Amino acid sequence: MSIVEDVSRQMKEAMKARAKPRLNALRNMRAVLLNEMKKDNSDDLSDEVSVGLLRRLEKQRGESIEAFDNAGRQEQADAERDELAVIREFLPQLADPDATR
Repeated sequence: MSIVEDVSRQMKEAMKARAKPRLNALRNMRAVLLNEMKKDNSDDLSDEVSVGLLRRLEKQRGESIEAFDNAGRQEQADAERDELAVIREFLPQLADPDATR
């Protein structure tokens, strides 16, 4: 199952479970993936392309968290942290620097 299909499936499950924060994160991820698919009218994305897009979202969320923390807007920072956690579920785990050595 591709990442795009997995995001769509989990989005439906989040709707049924009425998990609003998770649903919002999955909707944002799916929107980014669908926009990329529309660029070349494809039906699916390779996992490599999907991971690249999700890494970009991960970076954006990290920057947003930092900005909200610096501005003292804890509620928005927490919402971004929740979304970041969902994004990271779909990303492959990077090697630990100690394990690499």
